[in-house]
Amino acid sequence: FNRKWVDNYEKQLDPVVGTRLVSGRNVSAFEYFEITRKWAALRRKIKHTLADVDALIVPSTAIPAMPLEIIDQDFQTYTHYNLLYLRNTTIGNILNLCAVSIPCGQTKKGSPIGLMIYAKPFQEEMALRIAYAFEQASPLLPIQPSLDWLA
Repeated sequence: FNRKWVDNYEKQLDPVVGTRLVSGRNVSAFEYFEITRKWAALRRKIKHTLADVDALIVPSTAIPAMPLEIIDQDFQTYTHYNLLYLRNTTIGNILNLCAVSIPCGQTKKGSPIGLMIYAKPFQEEMALRIAYAFEQASPLLPIQPSLDWLA
């Protein structure tokens, strides 16, 4: 579907998005439908697995926030960290879970840490109720990160 955009505007695309779109050229229709079937099977399995579970509570990201001067050193470094940051959200996307991410603390260096509350598909109200309850009960909130870097 996006081939014409990649072919005609590849140089104008964001490097990260462009790289992902270009890699899609190598995915055959068979491979696409095969992974779609596998994801559907995973979704059916997780629905059964979570039958008696209201929510999953996990870290929003695999690692805490890092300074941009570390992340943006080069494209390879950015890609490495980007994959780590997207790992937990990708799992939710593949499994068709709904989620809300809320702040839940800070690292020793003051970087924010997020809490992801996953609920079953189309159970947004459950995720939001749990997030609200956490926010009301948490002595950690409201967290005020340092904005000294803006000065």
